[in-house]
Amino acid sequence: MKQQILNQMKMNGYKIEETDNAIFATRADAAPVMIRFIDGTVMFYSQYNSNLLSRSDSSGFKSYINDLNQSVAMTRFSTNPEISILSFDANYMGNYDEYTFAQFIRLWEYDTRNMIDNHSESFRYLSSDDELVSEYGNESFDSYATA
Repeated sequence: MKQQILNQMKMNGYKIEETDNAIFATRADAAPVMIRFIDGTVMFYSQYNSNLLSRSDSSGFKSYINDLNQSVAMTRFSTNPEISILSFDANYMGNYDEYTFAQFIRLWEYDTRNMIDNHSESFRYLSSDDELVSEYGNESFDSYATA
């Protein structure tokens, strides 16, 4: 199953790098993904750094994550506030089937690209601190940072 999945990821334009514990798949227009094979389950995991606003406005950031989770097809979004990240994962279970795995990849990409890109709060929490200040100005950023 592992080789079939790697071949299909390559056919979808991903560059593959294998390590002892995981496989890393990257493509310019998609979230980088770490793939692990554990007990018949294929685990997809990725993360984006969030900015200082995600820590200072943690209730707003959690609301954003909850909103993402209510809108996605299969991906689970979460955070670790101590290190300021938006993490996301999904599991493919069962036997390998080319069509079924293609649908899994399509839904993963939709959830991790389109849902994030099209959400009105993504820039607020996932842009760099410099981009946030440039867009909203110091006063707007400071009001969140001190709240």
